[in-house]
Amino acid sequence: MRWHTSRWWSELLPLLCPLCEQASLGGDVCEVCLDLLRGARQPQLARCGRCDIALPTRLLNSQSADSLIVLQCTQCTLTEPAFDRVVSAFDFSLPGDLLIHRIKAEKRLSLIPAMGRLLAETYHQRDFSWSGPMVLVPVPAQAQSIKVRGFNPATELAKSLAKLLALENQPTWLSRRRVQPRRQAALGRGQRLLAASQAYAVRYCPPGTHIAIVDDVMTTGSTLHYISRLFKRAGAASVTGLVLARTPATQTPP
Repeated sequence: MRWHTSRWWSELLPLLCPLCEQASLGGDVCEVCLDLLRGARQPQLARCGRCDIALPTRLLNSQSADSLIVLQCTQCTLTEPAFDRVVSAFDFSLPGDLLIHRIKAEKRLSLIPAMGRLLAETYHQRDFSWSGPMVLVPVPAQAQSIKVRGFNPATELAKSLAKLLALENQPTWLSRRRVQPRRQAALGRGQRLLAASQAYAVRYCPPGTHIAIVDDVMTTGSTLHYISRLFKRAGAASVTGLVLARTPATQTPP
């Protein structure tokens, strides 16, 4: 019987937690940091059933977040986004934003599998049922970003999720059509929507397919909205956003 060395080492030997860098089996986020991530997500609050943002509605002791999943935030009610739902692993605030920083700014590609497991755990907590195939499609990065960083976080995250969720991954179904002149973080909601409308193109989408758009951070939802609209025009049955971090309302640009 042959042992798969990499699997043996990752499962049985302690590695480092990507947040506190203390020993943690398999290199996953340790239990202490997991509690910090869950607390930063404001578990006592209901969340929008569309964009997954925290709502100003406190859960009662007899209620669960799932029982209020039909609620929508004001923004989703007024604008009716093209995507059907969003699943996020944690909020883009301390300590979750530190994880994203280490992946993108510090180029720590090795953190992606642990983050993928966090997102897969959240996905499994939601009760989804599909009438057809569901396909993962990562948001393509600008060529300059890939040149500087050496990888696209969304692409690597989709690879991990494909294995964890047993879903097909199709990175070529969505392409980047042009280079955006300004960084997304510097744009407001209206500017982001305009930028997204000029940036992406759907190359392939079999009618009736359930699409899961994979990205690292969702801020205003403008990029996901436009990409979802493109896929639905191409025949997608539904579009779900799978993101590591969801920016809280107080941090979202106007």
